[in-house]
Amino acid sequence: MRQELVTQKLQQAALDRLTQAKQELAQGKTLDQVATELGTKVEQSDEFGANGFIQGLGYTPQVAKAALALAPGQVGGPLPTGQGAVLFQVAEKKGFDPKQFADQRDQIRQQLENDRLNRLMSAILEQRRRELGVTPDRQLLESYGMGGDESQSQPAG
Repeated sequence: MRQELVTQKLQQAALDRLTQAKQELAQGKTLDQVATELGTKVEQSDEFGANGFIQGLGYTPQVAKAALALAPGQVGGPLPTGQGAVLFQVAEKKGFDPKQFADQRDQIRQQLENDRLNRLMSAILEQRRRELGVTPDRQLLESYGMGGDESQSQPAG
């Protein structure tokens, strides 16, 4: 109970400070200037939809709904989040284009089928490796430039 009260007070303080920051934006400051004054930085999210998940914020349907209701360039918030509060500016909006979707439907379906097939095959292979106790030969992998820990952390390209 005490932790929840502390969290609520911190969130209210963040909301109050971001309300003040929003007023500064209305007076001509940029989002970057306000963020610097707050000791933070502006972060740009990937595209998101109405499902409420925003990269960097997590599941925040109230933020997604508010952002989708604004036009590009408009500032929204402050709104509470799991990490405190957020003030945001809409960079761009993309609408659903049924014609474009219809044109790409077969290609999208094929890509999704291939992705699922690859995940299934990988899972089956990994399960069989565990069942059979298969371990990779490190010397052989290294001879092909695939050995060591760095091969697991580097993206394939």
